[in-house]
Amino acid sequence: MAEQPRDDISPSQLHWCHANRQTRTRTKSIGSLAAKMSADVGRTASHEVAVFEAISAVVDDEFRRYCRYGGMSAGSVVILVNPADARYHSVIRTKWHLQLREHLERVCRGTLIRRIRFELGTDGATFQTTIPD
Repeated sequence: MAEQPRDDISPSQLHWCHANRQTRTRTKSIGSLAAKMSADVGRTASHEVAVFEAISAVVDDEFRRYCRYGGMSAGSVVILVNPADARYHSVIRTKWHLQLREHLERVCRGTLIRRIRFELGTDGATFQTTIPD
């Protein structure tokens, strides 16, 4: 059975529906989405390098011995503390959390850093030891 047209729709309602319908131009091509994603990944990688270098510039040899850079995830900078040295986890966090936060806010202005997390782990990049001049 065919659907009967509705008599209770006014011309102004039809005009609103016509004016506010979704157009075909609102969908994006896969090429433009891939290009945007590629640019975002490149930008994210450069932000991670900047954060890693900023941390390396300010930490001491003790921090370098116990910690590794775990990357960034959703605005969080992850610092991995070696599980064998877990007894230093809270000491390192207490000593470095605020210093790193303030330093990263000054140095990495274009990077969104919501928090710094200290976690146990052995993966990640090692911070290079400083060579005296």
